[in-house]
Amino acid sequence: MYKKILVPCLSAFLFTFTHAQPGLLKMEQGQVFNIEVDVKNSITQQAMGQAIDFTVDGKAFHNYQVTNASADFYTLHHEAQRLTFQFNGMGAKRAFDSDNKKDISGQFGEPVRQLLARKYDLIVDPAGTVMKANPETFPAGQTDDRLVIVLNMLRDLTSVTEPAKKGEASFFKILPAKEPVAGDTWKTESSNANESSVTNYKIASIEDSVITVSFETNGKSVVKAQVMGMESVTSLNSITTGSILVNRQTGILREKKSETVSTGTAEMMGNTTPVNAKTSIKITVSN
Repeated sequence: MYKKILVPCLSAFLFTFTHAQPGLLKMEQGQVFNIEVDVKNSITQQAMGQAIDFTVDGKAFHNYQVTNASADFYTLHHEAQRLTFQFNGMGAKRAFDSDNKKDISGQFGEPVRQLLARKYDLIVDPAGTVMKANPETFPAGQTDDRLVIVLNMLRDLTSVTEPAKKGEASFFKILPAKEPVAGDTWKTESSNANESSVTNYKIASIEDSVITVSFETNGKSVVKAQVMGMESVTSLNSITTGSILVNRQTGILREKKSETVSTGTAEMMGNTTPVNAKTSIKITVSN
């Protein structure tokens, strides 16, 4: 009888102890993390001696639901709920809200519907590193040439529908798996066919319930797009600075703010023009 009581008690203790370790996430089965991404993006491109300005203000709403929680891994189900934006450029203004029936039936409706239809599951280890993604990728959708500029400026919003790959940091992985100490620093690197970046992090402060992390990212990107049947290539170098607030008890991100300044060139039809961009992003998490 005592053994029957002892075994489940010991299992519960081990589960709690494992997830109380520094640098590890603490999630509960059934928990839902609602995420709002707010992006303000401006691009200035020189053409024929004149500056052409484009601006986009957008929001994305998505969430992760914890469908399984164990001592060894978490299973997370991801869905995107809503995308809104206001675009202004070359004398054209556009506003879009995926919750608006008229908008979702209009020009931007199909590509946005394709994005919102993407649902995936992640298995992450207790530190937040991806162990498995299902599906691993989604097929690229067909986009009207007239929408290319706007959708490229919304990449920080639309990227939430892409699952992180095995071995990569998930949305929730912020801190290294060790006891956090104010002043600690670490570095991460990432790269793919179109982008590469190096990010330096520092624990700026530790309070009773919040850990504040500052960071700086140096990145390079090459974006190719078809515009009216012709290839456009935009190459940018960027510097991003920002801060992250992490719940000290659970290791879960609460808020992330960043400012990015980018410079580079755009090439099309043999012509090369300078490009300057600024991007502000605010991410908030509630549950």
